[in-house]
Amino acid sequence: DLHIASTVLLMLSTNGLALFMKDLGLIAALGGAILGSALVYIFPALMFIANGRKALKAKADKGENANGLKAEVGANYALLVLGFFLAVVGAVMSLK
Repeated sequence: DLHIASTVLLMLSTNGLALFMKDLGLIAALGGAILGSALVYIFPALMFIANGRKALKAKADKGENANGLKAEVGANYALLVLGFFLAVVGAVMSLK
């Protein structure tokens, strides 16, 4: 399962780094910056995009107007980009 594999990978990489580093504050800061941005911005946008694409296909099959849903999916793509940008900014600021 992808969820279990990604969770285990994140935990192993974070804890593996913590074993070899003396400054655990850096690990906490990096983890908080990247995973916090993913939790708040990236994952919800990905879930909405996946669900929105299915809904768009269903509306197209029925011949219904989906302009509002298209705008929401587009806004979530923008939110996804913002989330990645903020994760990178947070990680860079943690390393300074």
